[in-house]
Amino acid sequence: MAEPAPDITLTAVASKRKIALNAVATPTLLILFEQGTAGQIDPVVSAVRDAWPTADLVQIANVVDLRKFPRIVRKVAETLLNNSYNQNARNVKEGRDPADYVIILPDWQARVMKAVGIENVSARIAIAVVAPGGRLIGAYQGEGEGAKAVELLRAAIAEH
Repeated sequence: MAEPAPDITLTAVASKRKIALNAVATPTLLILFEQGTAGQIDPVVSAVRDAWPTADLVQIANVVDLRKFPRIVRKVAETLLNNSYNQNARNVKEGRDPADYVIILPDWQARVMKAVGIENVSARIAIAVVAPGGRLIGAYQGEGEGAKAVELLRAAIAEH
């Protein structure tokens, strides 16, 4: 059974959009990772976009665990995240707003991970799904994240 999503609001890199996890309007997949596991994201995004090709159907937000970065180097991390946004924004299909498809949410204290019960993403990414209205459907870390993301998103859509 779904539970309330954490009362956490993060600000997206580049677009500066505020994402309140407990008030999303669209089924939302959170991909939790850190720099060393970023390479594991694409297969999950592909699986989800095969099922729901546009951001108005399912939102995907990448939550970056940045707790290892001391405050003094935050500007460097922010520059790297902005560069990543710009690089990924170039791959968004023409006519689509990159801010809808490249959502990078810095999490300086790993609050989202802790709130959904994930300890560490240094070896493997994790996912969490939030239904419209802010219900946490589930979180998962392990093999087959793409298939699990699709399963959890289907549950979020069915609940709504």
